[in-house]
Amino acid sequence: MTRYPLPRIALSSCLMSEGREKELMDKIATHVELVPLCPRLSLGIQQPRQSLLLLEQNGSRELLSLKGRVRVTREELLPFALRSIAHLEVDGFLLRSESPFCGVLDAKVLDGELRVKGRDDGLFTQCIRRFHPLLPVESHKRLLDYETRRLFFARVFSLADLRETLKAAGERELAEFHRRHKYLLMLHSSQHLKLLGNVVANGKERPLEETKQIYRQIFMEALAKNPSRKSYVRVFLHVYNRMKRRLDERERELLKQQIHEYGEGRKGLRSLLLSFQELLRREGSSCALLQRFLQPYPPELEVIEPADA
Repeated sequence: MTRYPLPRIALSSCLMSEGREKELMDKIATHVELVPLCPRLSLGIQQPRQSLLLLEQNGSRELLSLKGRVRVTREELLPFALRSIAHLEVDGFLLRSESPFCGVLDAKVLDGELRVKGRDDGLFTQCIRRFHPLLPVESHKRLLDYETRRLFFARVFSLADLRETLKAAGERELAEFHRRHKYLLMLHSSQHLKLLGNVVANGKERPLEETKQIYRQIFMEALAKNPSRKSYVRVFLHVYNRMKRRLDERERELLKQQIHEYGEGRKGLRSLLLSFQELLRREGSSCALLQRFLQPYPPELEVIEPADA
């Protein structure tokens, strides 16, 4: 049975207190440690979320209540962000969708006439990206999309694994970590995979702690790159070539056809992964190398209950 690390995810605390959203977070919380954050209450703002608007005027953005009683600029948020998140040891952020504070690419940005100019990160989300540019940041509604959810959980569980490994790892443990994340790294960036291979191979040329820090930085940079469909196809073909000797002719042809259909956009990612995961279960422990690509997080998180729209 695969042992997964316990990621630490910073969370908009309001998601833990409201109906279906709380049910969603409770399910996630069985596999991760949630660290609640609330910039609104921490700043002493008691009004409901909906009363605050994200305005952009003269090239700067601020949060403003309809009656003008509350006004928050990003500069005013920075001291709170510095205290609460700058040195926070987490593996990712899960935030309230569409919030002017915490929205992730989906907060409404209004002009001086209160007309919608577009959608972007909330004001606090911008602070998060400033202090943690390489950590995954996602919103609770976007998490309901399978491919978005898979990318987010794959990143946070891999970063948690890296965090645990680096705390006590020697050269052998670091090399093992690199080996089991080979295909996941290939998916995100073949260039970074090669760089990390060189870091591990030449580890004796520098102090161990320096090697760890260099590895951590490059690994995080790699996973911050979103993979394309073409990247998925390339890795699926690598995995197929590793497994094909154990398949009969019918299984080989079927799997190749499924990869081809996915590459053309005629088959979904989850369906293709299920086919590979079934073969992985047949292989057992001999395919531990493939596990971090095919099932990088607990299978219970493959399907999560939707929150209210």
